[in-house]
Amino acid sequence: MNIRILAQDLKLSKSTVSLALRNDPRLPEHTRDRVRKRAARLGYRTDPTIAKVMGAIARKNSVDVTTPIVLLSDWPTPHHWKSTRDSLDRFYRGVIARSKELGYRVEELWMREPGLTPKRIEQILAARGTQGVIVFSYPSAPASLEVDLTPFASVVIGRALVRPRILAVDQDHHQGMFECLDQVASRGYRRPGLLLSIDAHERTLHCWAAAYLFAMSQSPIRRKIPLFLDAGRDFKRFRKWVKAYDPDVIITQDSSMLSYVTDAGFRVPDDLGLAVLFQGKPTDGTAGIDTRDEAQSARAVECLVEQLRKDIRGLPKFPETVLFDGIWRDGPTLPPKRMT
Repeated sequence: MNIRILAQDLKLSKSTVSLALRNDPRLPEHTRDRVRKRAARLGYRTDPTIAKVMGAIARKNSVDVTTPIVLLSDWPTPHHWKSTRDSLDRFYRGVIARSKELGYRVEELWMREPGLTPKRIEQILAARGTQGVIVFSYPSAPASLEVDLTPFASVVIGRALVRPRILAVDQDHHQGMFECLDQVASRGYRRPGLLLSIDAHERTLHCWAAAYLFAMSQSPIRRKIPLFLDAGRDFKRFRKWVKAYDPDVIITQDSSMLSYVTDAGFRVPDDLGLAVLFQGKPTDGTAGIDTRDEAQSARAVECLVEQLRKDIRGLPKFPETVLFDGIWRDGPTLPPKRMT
């Protein structure tokens, strides 16, 4: 299977197919999706050697085309994305699938392996001939990485990593909050209250809280409800907050907080509606924002490959963040409110 046969099958030009396989924004999204899905069904794979060599020819330069992408993980266990407690598996699947589509293999390096130091990690990366590194999010924030990334092209999933600053791909948390507030209001809820753990507050760089508090600043005084930050399942303080401000719906970080609300003694959705800002899986039983994790991590791969093909290495002078819009998905925790 080559690009000429794929183009003939799709009844498109080779140049259009080539642009679509590179996810070039000059093409409509539906065209890019159609080409990539058809390529996957027919078993087409981009040859990274050809892609990089052609890029080098365009620059009149040469590059090494034999090395894999290394996925650096600082999560508590190896292959932590397989844990049922986290939704990292969606990020992982996105990395693997998009890397394969672009013709790259992925090697994993767990940084908490006993005996590994930052210096030893640097030696391992050098020994593998590493050119590109994806930092696989972080379990807490703010986070720092002591490994020297200057010899590599690099990208991080999420924004928990604050040092060093490298290109990042993350959800647009402001957009997610405003979309959630709009959806809640459209179902008849008028007094949304925001419940966040301190960790979620930090990991999102306070963006959820900032958007929520702005929305509250535009609301009538009788509807203003302060943010509730929880340091560790403080049910007594939470019940006091609910009694004082009388929210009719709780907006919170993810589906794990559903048990927080019910363990505090409230029935969902009978007593309180509930909507989440990070819907780990569309089938997790909550209404909320699907953050499209596979698409985010696939975009991280594309950003890394773009650097590799342009032979860009080192820390960026002007770090950038690519933001993804989430999409709303209905769920049983937020039925339309009965008007009385």
